[in-house]
Amino acid sequence: MPLVYIPIGLMVGFTSIFPILAFVTLPIAAFIVFSIFSGDISLVTKATPTTADKNTEEE
Repeated sequence: MPLVYIPIGLMVGFTSIFPILAFVTLPIAAFIVFSIFSGDISLVTKATPTTADKNTEEE
């Protein structure tokens, strides 16, 4: 009989954790999308001068 309890426990466990994951991850995902649109998160990095560029500018 223990072989029956393990799959049932796994099914109940995964079924009960999915709503909790949805309540946690959906607001986080919405906040990330909003931050991208508002400009808080930039997907393009700004070009920064490297040390080689700084040395040539000094000469």
